Parts: sequence; structure tokens; C-alpha cells
Amino acid sequence: MTKNISWDLGLFAPSVSQLSVAKTVDLLGKGDYRWVEWRVQTSEAIENNPWGKAYNTLAIDHLGAQAAEAEPLLKAAGVEVCGLQVDVPEDFPDVEKVVLDAAQVMGCNHVLLTGPAYDAEVGYRAQRDAFRETIAAWVGHAKGSGVRICVENHMWTIIPSCALTVDLLSPFDAGQVGVMWDPANGIWEGSEIPQMALDLLGDYLVEAHLKNGAWARKDDGSWAFDWCDIAEGRVDWPAVLMLLQSTGYTGPLIVEDYRPAEPEAKLAAGRDGLDWALKVLQEK
Repeated sequence: MTKNISWDLGLFAPSVSQLSVAKTVDLLGKGDYRWVEWRVQTSEAIENNPWGKAYNTLAIDHLGAQAAEAEPLLKAAGVEVCGLQVDVPEDFPDVEKVVLDAAQVMGCNHVLLTGPAYDAEVGYRAQRDAFRETIAAWVGHAKGSGVRICVENHMWTIIPSCALTVDLLSPFDAGQVGVMWDPANGIWEGSEIPQMALDLLGDYLVEAHLKNGAWARKDDGSWAFDWCDIAEGRVDWPAVLMLLQSTGYTGPLIVEDYRPAEPEAKLAAGRDGLDWALKVLQEK
């Protein structure tokens, strides 16, 4: 069972935000990464990013033109777009049409909506119901396009766990919506054993993010979380890959790496981490 496990690698573009769109695509093609996931923000947000300008974030204000410019670059490099993460105010004019049109141009099969931060004064159920309305609007716009509207289990939001993502999406058909599963995010908040996480997700599973992290004591005795190499964190990636294979998952593994390193080093770390996990499985 473990001999023929393999998945294509992709990259969440903000991991190498110092690169332009063109340089990101070129790097991925040369690094044997088949997939890319772009972030979409307003031009103002891109310019005022507190961590420095994100050069490969797509601007919603010019998304149509950027999608058209990127499409031949992607094709030449053998790179495909698996997702667009939408980090744009809901009141941006025609945001659904602009994003979904760009997704069609780039051959992208899903759009990711960012979950709202939990607000104790509003309460989980009210926030969940409001977010469902947003998702329903996107699903309506996406009907017939083949684009699924997705969310991600993410710390600091109302959906840190797979259980809560499935609760959120329960009114929708899995052919219309989905979940980008990030098991390392669950180590930070929303922890579930991988078997149960995948059991809960079922047909909602669209994509898996490949990264790792762990908690450690600081010098003052408090706890802190930090990202680390794929082989070193709390996520048992060999076991997770085995579970993904057992579910029939054939989608990409998307590397997400915000650690301070050169872009080439991040791609190499993702490839090395996957190779390590596959080697562990093959030796069993």
C-alpha cells in the first residue's frame, strides 16, 4: 500500500511574497512544483502590508488583467492554479464576479473565503449564520462554473477545527463547497486526531496544506508556537499521508512556509519534507 504514494506539490504564493507573479511562476516551474495558490487583496492592502509589500498578491482592483497576464506564464511553466484566497472586504463592488471570472481565466477550481475572527460579543452561532449567508451568495454566483467555494480550518477564526468547518458548511452540497485542510493549523488551535478530521471532512476535502509546527516553553516559562521543518513538528506527516491515500485523495499538497528563508530554500524544504515522509512510509 505504501509503495506508490505520490502527490504533486504546490505553493501558497504569500510564502514567497518578495517575488513578482512572473518570478513566482518561474521559480515553481524550475522547482518542479505543479500548483500555485494565489492571495487576492485590494491594492491598498497590498501596499500597506505590515510585513512589507506582497509583490505576488493579486490585486482585486486589476484582477482581470493580472489573470490574463499570468495565464500564458503559467502554461509555459507547466504550473496550474488550484485556488484563489480572497482577502477582500465583502462590500467591494462585484467581488464575486471579478474573482470568479479570474478563476475561469486561470483554470482555477476553487476559491477560498477567509473565516471571520471570533467575536464573543456577537457569538459563534450568529457569526456562523452570517458567514453562511456570504458563502451562499458566492455559491449562487459560482453555479455552473465548476468552481467550489471553500474555507480553511484556521486559528483565530470561528472555524479552527474540521468539526466547525463541517458545521459551517452543513447546509451546502459538497459539490459546491469544500475545505482546505491544514493539519498544522490544528496543532495551534482546533486539534483533532487526523483520522477523525478526515472522517469529518469526507467529500468536503478539497486540498491539504503541507507544513508543520510545535509548541515549546519560552525562557520565562510561558508557551509559544512556532513553525518548523515538516519532519520536526507535531503533525505526523507519514501517518497523515497514509490516511490521505486511504481516503482516495489525489489533490495537491500545498506548501505554506512563512519562515525567514530564501524562496528557493522554502521550495527545497517542502520537497525534502515530502520525500522524507514518503521514505518513512516506504520503509514500513
